[in-house]
Parts: sequence; C-alpha cells; structure tokens
Amino acid sequence: NVPNNPDLMYFNLAQDVTRKTVEGTFQNYRLLSYYARVNYSYDQKYLLTATIRADGSSKFINKNRWGLFPSVAVAWNMKKEAFLENVNFLSSLKIRAGWGKVGNQNSLNNPYAYAATITQQSFPYVLGGNTIVNGYYPPSLGNPNIKWETTETYNLGLDIAMFEDRLTIDANAFQNTTYDMIATPVAPLYAGYLASPSNIGSVRNKGIEITLNYKDSKGYFHYSIGLNFTTFKNTVLSLGTSTAIVSGYLPRLDPTTYTQVGEPIGAFYGLKTQGIFTQQSLDALHAKYPNYQPNAKPGDIWFVDYNGDHKIDKVGDRQYLGSAIPKFTSGLNIHLGWKNLSASMYFLASYGNKIVDGQYVFTHSSMIISNWSADMWNRSHGNVITNVPRVTVADPNGNSSTFSDRFV
Repeated sequence: NVPNNPDLMYFNLAQDVTRKTVEGTFQNYRLLSYYARVNYSYDQKYLLTATIRADGSSKFINKNRWGLFPSVAVAWNMKKEAFLENVNFLSSLKIRAGWGKVGNQNSLNNPYAYAATITQQSFPYVLGGNTIVNGYYPPSLGNPNIKWETTETYNLGLDIAMFEDRLTIDANAFQNTTYDMIATPVAPLYAGYLASPSNIGSVRNKGIEITLNYKDSKGYFHYSIGLNFTTFKNTVLSLGTSTAIVSGYLPRLDPTTYTQVGEPIGAFYGLKTQGIFTQQSLDALHAKYPNYQPNAKPGDIWFVDYNGDHKIDKVGDRQYLGSAIPKFTSGLNIHLGWKNLSASMYFLASYGNKIVDGQYVFTHSSMIISNWSADMWNRSHGNVITNVPRVTVADPNGNSSTFSDRFV
C-alpha cells in the first residue's frame, strides 16, 4: 500500500543520501483528446463513416501542441442489391474504401525536447580550495518546432462471406505514408551539443493483406481454421540529412545498417565476398592489380570490387545485402474443440528477409577473445585453404572487422 506521494515513488528521490546504488527516473506528460464520429447508412447498401479527432500533447508547445486528424470510410454492401439477393451461397459481399490520418507522439521519448534542459556533469569541479562542486550544462538545444508525427492511410478492401458465414475472405490493399517522422539526427562534433529530436523525413509502406477463415461444427465437435498472408514494400521517401543514417553497431565491426532515400529502413549494406584466397589466386590477382587488397595473404577473404576500380574501398564497394523486412509473412491458426475441451495451434512464416548473425562476431572473430565456434578448428592456415578465413590478431585484411555477406 504505497502512498500516492511522488517523493516515495522513485529511488533517487529518497531522503537517505548514503544509499546511492539504486536509482530511478520518471517522466511527466499529458495527453488530451476529443473526437466525433458520424455514421450513415442508406437502405443498408451504402455506408459512410466519418471521424475527426483532435489530440493535444504536452510534449509539444504553442501551435504544434494540437493535431487534427480526420478520416472517412465508405462501403457498398452488394449483397443487398437485387441482382445478388437470390445468390444463396453468398452470405455477404462488401466493397470498402477508406482514407484517414493518425498522429503519433510516442516516438518522442523526451517529453521536454522543446526546451534546453539541464543535466549534471559526469565529473565534478574543485573550486575555492577543497570545495567539490557539481557542474551542470545543457546537453542539447531545445527544438520548439517539434510537432506531431502523422501517418496518412489509403485502403481498398473486399469482404466476402459464404455458406452461412462459415467461410470468410477479407482482402485489403493499403498505402501508409508517415510524414514528419520524429528522429534525432547526428550533430557534428564542432557543434558542442547533441542534436535535438526533429521532424525529419518520411517513409511509405505499400502492400496487400489477405485473410481466410473457415469454421464449422459436427455435433459436439467444432473447429476453425484461419490463414493470413501479407506482403508490403517499405521505402524511405526523404530524410532530414543528405547522408544515410548509419546504425547497427557490433563490437569491432563496421556499421551494418544504412537508412537512405529509396531503400527500406535499416537496409544492410556491406561488402560482398567471392571466396577465400589461395596462393595461386592471390598471385594472379596481384600480378594484374597490385592494389587489390595489398595486405591479403592466402586464407584471407576475397572481397568483390563493386565499382570496378581494382581496389577495395569500404565506401565505394559497399553493396545492398538485404533487409530485415520480409517480402511476405503468413500465419496459420487452428482451433479444435469438443464440448468444453479445446486446443489451439498457431504457425507463423516469413520469407525474403535477411538477418545479421551478431553472434558470428564473437564466434568467428580473430579480434575478440571469446568462445569460438568449432568451425574455427577448420580455419585456413598455411597451405590448407578452407571456407573459414585464417586467424590473425592484427587482421590486416579486415576479415573480422569488415561487414560483409558472411555475417548475413
């Protein structure tokens, strides 16, 4: 039974100043919303729903505090038309379309991003002899222009029900475009401050969703089977910077993800490989192109020269290695029941997505002391060349430090 007292809710607000090993934080913000909805039906054939909502958040100030987000949806219940009334196997047939906007403030983790807040310096100062004074500074400048992130959605759908609603089919084509994405850009070091969250860039998701469900019963036994399929394409339309947003860092390895215009968010970029050097292949390559991986030895990784300049450059030869976003996903759920007993199963599948094996950095790297994979016993050494590169602490060829398709 904890009293409703903020001073007793967080560890670092406790009065016992000698206990400094446990800390806690809290944030205080408010959200207020209004909405109105109108539903209209004409002869149960033609349906209209219009909604408008206004959301206000304390994370934004002045004219940006409130966002207005309308939506409208229409539907045609074709089963009610005379030409389909006598089609007995068809329980329902509806075509629908919709448009709307919705706001998002949850991307803004800092509820005071509009202001330059003060934080304590990590290292205290000694002033006036032996007096220790804690220093305070603004780590970033406030952004009073930060505003709601907005997603605009278009969709077109078809709903079918047959055999007294035992079989239902729902198909939906959609396009979601998010504008004024809230993200924190990278500030140059000479700025002296960290960058503030800003409305930068836009991204679009376009795809199709299909769902099929069938249910029936025989005496005490009843069951249902559901299948769904989704495919969509994610594309970055604009960014608030002329360069890609780099992320996906792993120990002693190049960045793994690049977000840039025209590509999906967080696409994997790195060098492609074409095997392991043998003494013969290395001699032949250096005889023709001496600057092509000049530090390579037999057993090192052979990287692909993407830009054709006969040397390896991590920027010029970097290629698209895939995306973590699947080309399509599918799910299957089965429910079986007999009287009061029931059993459910659910299966999920995805296809076309790539995954970076982060553990590969630790299990196959010559630069990190770790629990190596058993594959390392089969590493290349001397004149013995395998599909595992040689081990060397210096790693002059970048076998372990260069992000490549071997990690994907």
